[in-house]
Amino acid sequence: MALFGKLVALAKSPQGRRLLVQAQKAARDPQNRERLAKVRSRIQQRGDLAAKAPTNQEHGGGARVPGDGEPRP
Repeated sequence: MALFGKLVALAKSPQGRRLLVQAQKAARDPQNRERLAKVRSRIQQRGDLAAKAPTNQEHGGGARVPGDGEPRP
């Protein structure tokens, strides 16, 4: 049975319905929403920093990798 089929079967089962209700409750909880906002903010900041971080080539330092910008023989 494919993964999607298994998920559908779980969602239709009593246990799946209980899990769905539990997840919906957790999503409405203000404390969980605040935690999620903090994690989202940290991830976005990390992505921004990674995009702005200079590479070794921009500094002219770092270990050289064979074939890095050199023509092949």
